[in-house]
Amino acid sequence: QLCTSLSFKGENSVLLQPASRLVQCAGDIYVHSAKAIASKPSTTKLELKHTILYKALSNFSNAIMESLGSEASNTVKVTTCSAPAETWLSDASSYDFVGSLLTDSCWVFPTSNDRMEMLSALAKISPWTLAREPYNLASFCEVCAVQCKSQNDVSRVQGLKLIESFILGRKTFLADCTSNITVFSVIHESFCPLLHVALEDHSAAVRACAVSSFGSLLKRDWIGLFLLDADSVKASPIDWTHLESILRLCSANEEKIASVRASSCKAIGDLCTACIGHTLCEKEDGTNHDATFSYDFVLSFTCKICEVMVNALTDEVASVRSMALFAIGNIALALKECFRERSAPPFPPMKQLFPSVCDCLGDKDEKVAANAIRSISHTAYFVYRPEYVSEIEVGASTEMYMCGALLSKLSAKIQFALDDAVGESPRGLTWKQRNGAKKHAWGSCTTLGMLLSYSNLLPYLDDSLLESALSSLFRCIQLSYVINEKITAAATNALAGLPIALWQHLSCKCDSIGRGLATCFGFLNKRNSSTPYYHDVQSLANLLLVHAKKKDFCNLFLIQESVPFSVEYFYQWLVTHDIKADVLEEIADAASSRSVAQILDISVVQMFLSRTIQQQRRQGSPSKVNLTSLEPGENDEEGDEL
Repeated sequence: QLCTSLSFKGENSVLLQPASRLVQCAGDIYVHSAKAIASKPSTTKLELKHTILYKALSNFSNAIMESLGSEASNTVKVTTCSAPAETWLSDASSYDFVGSLLTDSCWVFPTSNDRMEMLSALAKISPWTLAREPYNLASFCEVCAVQCKSQNDVSRVQGLKLIESFILGRKTFLADCTSNITVFSVIHESFCPLLHVALEDHSAAVRACAVSSFGSLLKRDWIGLFLLDADSVKASPIDWTHLESILRLCSANEEKIASVRASSCKAIGDLCTACIGHTLCEKEDGTNHDATFSYDFVLSFTCKICEVMVNALTDEVASVRSMALFAIGNIALALKECFRERSAPPFPPMKQLFPSVCDCLGDKDEKVAANAIRSISHTAYFVYRPEYVSEIEVGASTEMYMCGALLSKLSAKIQFALDDAVGESPRGLTWKQRNGAKKHAWGSCTTLGMLLSYSNLLPYLDDSLLESALSSLFRCIQLSYVINEKITAAATNALAGLPIALWQHLSCKCDSIGRGLATCFGFLNKRNSSTPYYHDVQSLANLLLVHAKKKDFCNLFLIQESVPFSVEYFYQWLVTHDIKADVLEEIADAASSRSVAQILDISVVQMFLSRTIQQQRRQGSPSKVNLTSLEPGENDEEGDEL
């Protein structure tokens, strides 16, 4: 607790050395206890547990692992090593501790289990400790090999956990332990063969550990497994053995245990990010370069994965469907990132997969639906981008029908969460259902923003669908004071990223721009500038003002009851931000129109007219405003005040 809770920066830095000595003492006691137990005559586990040596081993084991930032568990997670433990591990005083962990003679049953947990914790938190000395790295590889080849299922799992911990730790602390190309060689030549054999192990736990480790490999590792040249990444023929072995475990026809299928799909998603995304690879000289795979390789890679994932989407177990969507979303995102700065070639497998992904939006399992929302956002890129679809195809295609359906379904998910926030949802919802609805809502906001950003689709979509989708996003801002902040942030980001073409398309056709203006100014009036996403809303207000016409401003004033905002604040904002005369003229025309003038006070109408004339004079533009409603002297500059 001292090591993990106390800050060792600033004036507390004087405590770092004493604290690291405490960790060193714990390590010494741990090692001496293990050696003492190993030298004693064999005793039963029950008898051993009552000895002070075993209690010392157990208690100080927990103390060391907590100072390393790790806890004994069945999963491999990476946290942050405490400063005192890191100082100790980088010092020569830890050599005996590390050496003892790597020496079989120091450990007998049942302390061997404690050893594996400690070694796993060390590998995932401080892999450089094992890699800094060739002898230590060779000894660690030997321990892993012995465990993986054991006849005992538990021992094989422990061996694979060691490998997984080291690979995951290396991935997390890349700068610390990959300066030596030896680490890559060890993983490729020693660990990967063990992992590949484990993929066909009779134990489900062993298979699950193996695929998880493959999912943590780096791009440089996969280049070696594919037998590609690290410089050109274009060599042929390609060795697909490892990828295809993992893909087989994603199928219910090949793998009968659902947990292994789910783990395999997740591993595929992780390796898609590693292989296709912008991952740095290390050359022999230790420098980094961004290896770019050829299009032929990426297309083949994508085809193999999509062919298996489309079947996994219909798996009877929800966790498998969820992880299949995770994999699809990852490969689509990686492809987008890979070709963001260069011409993106077509990827037919992604387009063919899209309908199956969309079908998962209606899945009864909340996690499956949540991953479907995310995956739709990324795969839609390869369906609706202008370079992937012609105008003839857009007109009456299945993809366009799906787009309309998606806008409707995603809007409904957002509205459901908002209704729940204001107490208008059906009664009897569980906490889990409410939490799931929130996650669906902020994911739907992001995906809606992505779909609406494809301006080439606008002429072919029903304007009422666009209006409904935007209304749901605006409502997230209107209810920002009662809903989850992530929903508001996602809605704001989605609206801020929409193309100008959308607002130009909708201007004067519906109340979307007017509703958006009322939403923005209602928010800006009630919040201060330090509020999260305040400036995004302000930028959106500016954008809508520029593209709004008279009818849009009429809608702004006419929907005050449903979307309240202060007309006085709106006017003050226009003056403060020195809005141009052409925009003010549209506002003045709207304010003086018959339908709006009936609900606005005459002084308010005259206020807008006066400001418009003043701005026109300042800019030297001709006045088109009707002055008949103004009293003499009301158009003077002195009469226009905040």
